[in-house]
Amino acid sequence: MLIRFYSQAVYLPLYYQADLQAYRKDRFTGFQRQPADTGPVLFSNTSPSYATLEVAPAAADTAASTGEGGGDDGGGSTGLIVGIVIALVAAAGLAWAMLRRRTADERE
Repeated sequence: MLIRFYSQAVYLPLYYQADLQAYRKDRFTGFQRQPADTGPVLFSNTSPSYATLEVAPAAADTAASTGEGGGDDGGGSTGLIVGIVIALVAAAGLAWAMLRRRTADERE
């Protein structure tokens, strides 16, 4: 398919973008390239790297000692957010029903 595209389509790129990738070798291990020597680590065709990715032992120890990764950050709870969303949906439904009733009275 690519050979057909290059041979039959007019495609003149003005520049080639550098294929740069940044990832943390100190916090994660198990990155795999596809193809093995020259391929990207992230965002490859089948992403085998995501299945084999593991947290590095030193990073896990650091996160546990500093309190990162498992503690409560003091943010809003999920229940509060769900309650607000339900209240907003109910208010929108009530407003729509009142508007609908008013237009029905005007039609009669």
